[in-house]
Amino acid sequence: MTEGSTTSTNVQSWKQKYTGNKPLRKAKETVYAGIRVKWFYIAGFWCLISVLLSLPLVATHNFIFQCFIVSLELMWWAMFFMYFRTCEKYDESMLTIKYIIADYKGMHELCKFEMDVSQLQTYIPVRKIHANGLVEYTRGRFGVLIEYFPPTDPGDQMETHLLNIQALINRLAGDMQVNFISSSRFGTQSPLLKKFERMINDPSTPQKNIKLIKSQYDRIKSGKVTPDWAFYISLGLGSHATVEDAADRLNTELPGFLDGLSDAGILASQIISETELVKNFIQFMVPRDL
Repeated sequence: MTEGSTTSTNVQSWKQKYTGNKPLRKAKETVYAGIRVKWFYIAGFWCLISVLLSLPLVATHNFIFQCFIVSLELMWWAMFFMYFRTCEKYDESMLTIKYIIADYKGMHELCKFEMDVSQLQTYIPVRKIHANGLVEYTRGRFGVLIEYFPPTDPGDQMETHLLNIQALINRLAGDMQVNFISSSRFGTQSPLLKKFERMINDPSTPQKNIKLIKSQYDRIKSGKVTPDWAFYISLGLGSHATVEDAADRLNTELPGFLDGLSDAGILASQIISETELVKNFIQFMVPRDL
């Protein structure tokens, strides 16, 4: 540095806004002598209707009609003791009623999951999926998709395991090919965290569920979440002039291939359903942002 030169340091301060988790709200429901207020409401409603039902007894002296009113009263109170006699029975009955109402509104109906080959053809050269799970690709190529579950650490048997896998590959005939595929789903933490945050801060969330939701929220936010893995084997059966030829190759080679997987300690099964095939192809081949 030359004489007479000066240096200056420009220090810029900054602040980072930290938004902590909202505290768990306190239970607001009032309890008298261990009995919840909502139970008092339902008991009061029952008494009110009982009084209204008994009014016709004063207005008439018809014995048959009076017996009918008394029977209604007895049935009315029998329902109370059956479904609302304690706070626990009240909670159980209200949960059942809410479920029945939601079921009547169609809120519990499951949409049928359907996918067809056209949803794959932009990304995968698939022409058709046949009834036996045989996948027909372009240029006369055929294959099947197998879902498998890898064995636990074989330990001292690792060499035997690798030899069984090598023997499995060596027995492939002609232009057959095999690919082992592992797939995991990513990007699910952020939406799940937001959902948990909404549930924690939603006044309608039952207090007894808050602690459980909060514990799951903390687990996910800490990053200690096991990814959702799936494992597949794409078994290529080679090129064939007709579907029948490919089916013959499938019936000839697949049983021995599955037996070889079993010898290597791998539990596996062929995926046959068209819907399941399309869904699993999307699992490991279609871009995640679709």
